[in-house]
Amino acid sequence: MECNIYNKVHIMKTKVFILSVVVLFITVVPVTYSQKKTNFLSFDYFSQESGLPNNQIQSIYQDRKGWIWVGTSQGISRFDGYRFENFINSPDDTASFSGNLVRVIFEDLKGNLLVGTENGGLNVFDREKERFLHPYKNNPEFRSKDVSVNAIAQSTNGNLYIGTDRNMLIIDTAGILKPVIPLTENNHESFAGTFIRALQFDDKGNLWIGTNNGLFLYYPDRNLIEPVNLPLFNEQSREIYELFKDTDGSIWIGTYSNGIFITDPATKSITHLKLDPYYERSETIRAISRGILGDYWIGSRGGLYVYSKSKGVTGFFRHDDRDVKSLANNSVLSLLHDSRGETWIGTRGGLNLLAKSKQVVALIYWQKVNRCFRITVPFQMTIIT
Repeated sequence: MECNIYNKVHIMKTKVFILSVVVLFITVVPVTYSQKKTNFLSFDYFSQESGLPNNQIQSIYQDRKGWIWVGTSQGISRFDGYRFENFINSPDDTASFSGNLVRVIFEDLKGNLLVGTENGGLNVFDREKERFLHPYKNNPEFRSKDVSVNAIAQSTNGNLYIGTDRNMLIIDTAGILKPVIPLTENNHESFAGTFIRALQFDDKGNLWIGTNNGLFLYYPDRNLIEPVNLPLFNEQSREIYELFKDTDGSIWIGTYSNGIFITDPATKSITHLKLDPYYERSETIRAISRGILGDYWIGSRGGLYVYSKSKGVTGFFRHDDRDVKSLANNSVLSLLHDSRGETWIGTRGGLNLLAKSKQVVALIYWQKVNRCFRITVPFQMTIIT
């Protein structure tokens, strides 16, 4: 927008006005913001129309080369900043991507990109030939075509642990794959046949395992496993959907019907994290990620939370049919904060992107006659004259 050039008097008045607006904004906004935390940011949107193979975004990952990988319910896509390149299953091509619904994307210490799919086993990306391989398709554990790989984690010594819908597998540093058959103590229930959804190593090298039947802790050095009893207040389900390790070493546990628990691996203490506001299905936690400002982004079936340890919930986002820049869908399945500080949100209705430059608290527009001002807080202030 173009504005007239003012004389010195007008310029002096303009400066006084700007200062007044800034002071007023700093004074008023915290009160206004605390009263209304919902949908104060706008998101960019990507869908099948943008080139994705499907609108259900199950997993998002950035590899060490900077590529953004987007796992959907109909294959995986690689985003280079301009376009999506899709890798999908072709029933007539045994060399194509195996499976449809992507459950996990993971890059190991050697730079190999592994993708686990529902009923499709394990895919490994060949960067030179630009295609996915299936190196373990003839292994007895993957001979059945309906094996689902749901989670992958790697120990500091290089062993890969694979969580499936039937058991846990290990790929050692020699590339040999075999099942993990852990020991139990004190007549604990058997771990065999467990549906695994999430894997996360703690700082001591022990492996936390989220399953359809609760939480387990595995000690690799002793090949010992034990159940971890959570103080569930809703016995509808014991399912664990997400495990996230914080910078302080604590493990955040996202459940199906009990929200979030946080445990200290050293003391085994467990606390429940209360999130407000509550919406239907917001107790189902599918994704947790730490943002560039140290806040926590929490994806639920009822919306997206932004949480601060010192302030509690500072933001909450839901889909709004009236706003094309709102969250694509209330059911958030995956989250990624990439190396540039951008925030990617995978939902059941498409992929949202919140650019670092757009992560602002509010915009104020003021326009009168031929004078115009724009103030953006807190990252930048732009005045157009």
